[in-house]
Amino acid sequence: MRYLGGKGRLAKQIACVILSSTRRRDCFLETCLGGAHAHEQLAPHFAHPHAGDVHPDLVMMWQAAAKGWVPPTVVTEEQYRWLKNQPSSPLRGFVGFCCSYAGMWFQCPARHVKGVPLEHDDVAACESRVVARTARSLARSRIEWTSYESWTPLIEAAPERWVCYADPPYAGTASYEGTDAFDHLQFWGILDHWVDIGAEVFVSEYTAPAHWNVLGEVEHTCMVSASRSDETGKRVERLFSRAQFARPAPGWEAEFLARVEQVRAARQAPARGRAPAVPAASPPAPIVPFACFARTGAVIR
Repeated sequence: MRYLGGKGRLAKQIACVILSSTRRRDCFLETCLGGAHAHEQLAPHFAHPHAGDVHPDLVMMWQAAAKGWVPPTVVTEEQYRWLKNQPSSPLRGFVGFCCSYAGMWFQCPARHVKGVPLEHDDVAACESRVVARTARSLARSRIEWTSYESWTPLIEAAPERWVCYADPPYAGTASYEGTDAFDHLQFWGILDHWVDIGAEVFVSEYTAPAHWNVLGEVEHTCMVSASRSDETGKRVERLFSRAQFARPAPGWEAEFLARVEQVRAARQAPARGRAPAVPAASPPAPIVPFACFARTGAVIR
């Protein structure tokens, strides 16, 4: 489905990397469900899948779809404008994300054909089919309207059972509409705690603290940024993990914030030139492109 920062093009490769990096198949958690692209690929491989997100309309949409609700195949421009200021609901979640340009919350109506009104376009019909298909993989999942830190007590009860995947708002990029500002230092501190007690944690980001290792990376073009004259569209997506024995060095927060500033500078580099290189972390092993994991034993259908 349309969702800003969604992993539709990378979900299978990310799932291959995660499943190849752990033998655990008991409890799985995706802390930032978003478009559910990664969850669709990973949840079937675990006995007890869980997912959460802080956007109430998005969570209500996925909860309803997982129980059989099918979004409408036709949405009018008038309905789009009206729903923007209505209370949270599954329908508002569907229209606000799936029927908006680039999946940006009520940014403007999406169109497959320029100049065609939303009700005469096939955007809603296409997105309705995608949501209904994806929802089948969520039928067994516990989906909660909650922030990532709220899962800590559940993980602390049996950390050796958990595999966690996080795809947060990326540091140094625009924040998501409809949600509070994201505290990146707190985020990495809580994930460090999960790893310290025995959970296995994987994170999608452009950069991470130095004690987190890069498992794979891939360069792609961000179409939203590529259309803006003040930003380059090239991005390097990375998947990070951390060994339990790898402890953060004193002052890691300042070093990480410096990396974030480099991400922000890279986004604002002239579109005609290549973006400055952004250091990911300090991996102890060579970085492996995502595509290499397609030849591993992890089978993704």
